[in-house]
Amino acid sequence: MVGSVADGFPSNATIDLDHIRYQMTVSEHKCSEEDVSIAFNAALNKWVGPIHFNVPLTEPLYEIEEYDWEKKSSIDHLSADFELTEEEKISFLSKEFKSKRPLISKDISFDKEDKETWSTFKMISKLPRECLGAYIISMSSKASDILTVVVLQKEAGMKSCLRTVPLFETLSDLENAHHVMQEIYKIPWYLKYFKNKQEVMIGYSDSSKDAGKLAASWAQYCTQEKLQELSNKYKVDLTLFHGRGGSVGRGGGPIYEALLSQPPGTVNGRTRVTEQGEIIQQKYATESLAEYTLGTYIGSVLEATLAPPIKPKKNWRKLMNTMSTVSTNAYRNNFFNKEFLSLFPIPF
Repeated sequence: MVGSVADGFPSNATIDLDHIRYQMTVSEHKCSEEDVSIAFNAALNKWVGPIHFNVPLTEPLYEIEEYDWEKKSSIDHLSADFELTEEEKISFLSKEFKSKRPLISKDISFDKEDKETWSTFKMISKLPRECLGAYIISMSSKASDILTVVVLQKEAGMKSCLRTVPLFETLSDLENAHHVMQEIYKIPWYLKYFKNKQEVMIGYSDSSKDAGKLAASWAQYCTQEKLQELSNKYKVDLTLFHGRGGSVGRGGGPIYEALLSQPPGTVNGRTRVTEQGEIIQQKYATESLAEYTLGTYIGSVLEATLAPPIKPKKNWRKLMNTMSTVSTNAYRNNFFNKEFLSLFPIPF
């Protein structure tokens, strides 16, 4: 769901709350679906004057998330007779998307994993488009991961493909994200199909587990800077989707401060965040809490857009790069310490 801010604010100032609403609707926690829905909609009514939402609030919205290797396995199954480089895969997938002939025949035989993946695509092709949001690709690492999802949607019979959202999670994937997206932006049919709009999800939990909190936070910051600069170059409207968890180690914390700490120029009147199940009750259990939470999101997006923080100075970046390298080495060395596992005894 996207809300645009009217009367006195930029026309492009938007706040995207799809995933919040999804988590609130389908989460099985202490507060019931009905309680949360009532509180959420009551809070939104408070904002009906300044905020205009262009998606119905009474219908559930689901998002699909799978790991990229599940899709790659399916495509590899179809092209088993020849090995393709990444460049060749991009060319192959582009041709298949434009082709009118089916790539996957009705009598094709899949193994168990590929069959499950294909069944997912066939299932979502039968659901009302209004019930679906984005297709999130966990552990994205290459441009072909993104194109594979688009092609499989087309092959499954979807008349309008879901927007495809790569999720960059590990340290190396975060550092390589702008290269992946540059390959995507260089594909004319892709940009035209999605109307020069792209959503990218930033992974907080897995990057922290991979490199440690400090290095992960700095990598997330730099990744967003590079993605925004690249998107500006190709005239793509970029929305950054923050996969934040409830705990600090998973990117949790005060949302206002978190949004105001994003790189300048990356919010641009819109953002997307996850709200994890463990914090749903404390943010949306009552009308007053839901109203406060929504107000916090709207206020922080507006401030981050209209009064962004200053850009880091060159010597600041140099210091952060050094600190990240040192902290990552120290963090990862723990896993090679024979005493490490003794800190986590396994109960029998």
